[in-house]
Amino acid sequence: MFSKYLLLGLSILPMYSSAETIELWSKDKKARAVCENSTSNRCYIVVAMTEIDISSVEGANLGKLGIRSSNEYSKIINFPSKWLKASNDEYLVNITTQAWFEAQRYTVTEPVYIKDGVYLPR
Repeated sequence: MFSKYLLLGLSILPMYSSAETIELWSKDKKARAVCENSTSNRCYIVVAMTEIDISSVEGANLGKLGIRSSNEYSKIINFPSKWLKASNDEYLVNITTQAWFEAQRYTVTEPVYIKDGVYLPR
């Protein structure tokens, strides 16, 4: 599924090719976070057959870099990197974005919070 690893602090993050779907199940297996990396990147959380769009997390992550607009990067990949919390009506997962500009990779992470089936961005 992945070919290389990125060492970031004490975490090892997988590096993915740009045309993959990456998913991460919560520990209780009641929810999954999914990122589809293709011509238009898309991320969502699936809870009880309900799909909650969290694609705007990419913009939040790129905004942390604050150096250029998304169309200036040669490649952008998103993936769920860690479930932080899952309960009956609340879900919290980290979404990591890797973006390349002039052969330099930038990596940032943003927590995504879902409550009562609604994405509540920071």
